[in-house]
Amino acid sequence: MEYRTEWLRSFVAVAEHGGFSAAAAALYRSQSRVSAHVAALEKALHVKLFDRTLPPTVLTPEGRELLPLAGMVLRQTRRITETAAEVRRGRRGEVRLGICTGAAPFLLPRTLMWLRRVRPDVRVETAEDTTAALRSQLREGRLDLAVVPVSGDGEDAEPLLGWSRLWREQFVVVAAGDMAAELPARLSPAELRGRPLVMTDDAADALAGVLPGAGRGGRASLPSHDPGRPPAVLRTPQAQTVVALVRLGCGVGVADLLALHATDLTDVTSVRLTGTPTHREMALGRRTDRADSPALRAVARCVRLAALPAAAAQSRSGAPPFPAR
Repeated sequence: MEYRTEWLRSFVAVAEHGGFSAAAAALYRSQSRVSAHVAALEKALHVKLFDRTLPPTVLTPEGRELLPLAGMVLRQTRRITETAAEVRRGRRGEVRLGICTGAAPFLLPRTLMWLRRVRPDVRVETAEDTTAALRSQLREGRLDLAVVPVSGDGEDAEPLLGWSRLWREQFVVVAAGDMAAELPARLSPAELRGRPLVMTDDAADALAGVLPGAGRGGRASLPSHDPGRPPAVLRTPQAQTVVALVRLGCGVGVADLLALHATDLTDVTSVRLTGTPTHREMALGRRTDRADSPALRAVARCVRLAALPAAAAQSRSGAPPFPAR
């Protein structure tokens, strides 16, 4: 059985004000209309809510039992209305945001910091995953926004997905011990051939065309130092793992510059890659066939604000801001 909200409102008003006349005045309605509302509610519920035999009008036992529930329904109805208004203004809402593993340590804390400042009541459900997984989730509608690498022009020819460029991601070579001493001041990707490599998945995907074994099929348990065997490539989604393996002498590492900012770089030397491909374009993606909610626009704005230091850092020339040669 469905009950109209105005029936409940009239019922509660009669109970609170002690009569139909006082309730009508409080609700700015006619007394006949308030009486009709209460009668309709009594008919729908098959109970009498008020004893009308003697003045003043009083609640029946059934009415006393149902009054708190009616009040609760009205309070929840008001809350729905108020929340909807806040959602329309972008002050409330929930957004599902995915960030690829390499960018998350840098971008996610800054995005949440900005969101806390400008829209503290907007909730963000976050996901860190591979680029392929995040793209799939975005296509399927399981994510509202995703920050992933895209093609060099900042656009991918993929239906339903639209991209806005955030920054250009620089890849960096890291080494330790004797391997660091052997590296020149700058390297091209081709000069990494023949070396045992430890790479993030994103770097391996970007450099797969110039580094044999960097593709998905080249995953190995540990890079080989045996001159009689071709060098293998160890892939990992985490820049922290790359640096830890490099520090232990397991190979030369390749990761993106910003991911390394959130990593302990003690005893590690970095070398900037030159030539192409030595970078990737990072972009914010969304479904183009869906209307943007105010909350989604607020989160997207905070992502762009968080990305500004990355864009500025990547636009500067020179060595990375950690021990380098």
